[in-house]
Amino acid sequence: MRMMSTYCLEGSPRPAGSVLTVQFTLYGADYVALNTADKAASQRAFSTMMKMTKLDIGALQRAYAGT
Repeated sequence: MRMMSTYCLEGSPRPAGSVLTVQFTLYGADYVALNTADKAASQRAFSTMMKMTKLDIGALQRAYAGT
């Protein structure tokens, strides 16, 4: 598993040096986790982004259309 992080800078709303994002690869898929800290504590959510080729997109469109 590959992992890389970014950190908050001086003058940002969060303490300098606190983790802002963590990028990692899991089973060949790339992910980015964003630290929302207390700003979104009442909103529990998870978002994903997938990289797809044109062939993948076509298959997804056909599956969505039910063909």
